[in-house]
Amino acid sequence: MLSGEMPDLYDWSPGRTEWEDLLVDPSQHGYRQVAATLRNEILSGRLQPGDKLESQPDLARRFDLDVTGISRAAALLAQWGLVRVEKGRPTIVLALRPYSAVITVPRAGQRQAGEDQNLGDAARLAAGTNPSIRDVTIVTGTAEAQLRVAVDCPDVGRAAVFAFQVAQAAFRDGGDLASARIEAGPDTGRE
Repeated sequence: MLSGEMPDLYDWSPGRTEWEDLLVDPSQHGYRQVAATLRNEILSGRLQPGDKLESQPDLARRFDLDVTGISRAAALLAQWGLVRVEKGRPTIVLALRPYSAVITVPRAGQRQAGEDQNLGDAARLAAGTNPSIRDVTIVTGTAEAQLRVAVDCPDVGRAAVFAFQVAQAAFRDGGDLASARIEAGPDTGRE
């Protein structure tokens, strides 16, 4: 069942998403490119859980960017669940563990032809923009649909948030998200 370990890191509200920040063009400059580069260093294993990122002034010199831009990049990494940022302390790379979250969404109205395919396509597209999400499985029924989201992240609460974000994208026109049920926990098949 859902129980967040680090709720202070969650910066999400309905109708708001930062997924476009995950789609970084390598030729792009600024804080998004810095975040993408550091994200790749974390996901590739070059930076390990518990490692400290370079200081903000050192990162500013490395990337030829002002400290404000580096701070925005660190905040984006924290939003993605990759680091812990605390004022006055070093930024720490977090351990990513396998979790899964299942969100059950009641259907709103009559099912239309092709709706299940569109739902699956939207869910996979949304999940594809988040480097932490490993897999999305969709099971549809007459009265409700379920999305199972497998994710590598630091805590179960963030897994639930990621699942809800995928559901929000997938159920734009055909689900009652206000009545959705969500359960998240360790992905025992991966530990």
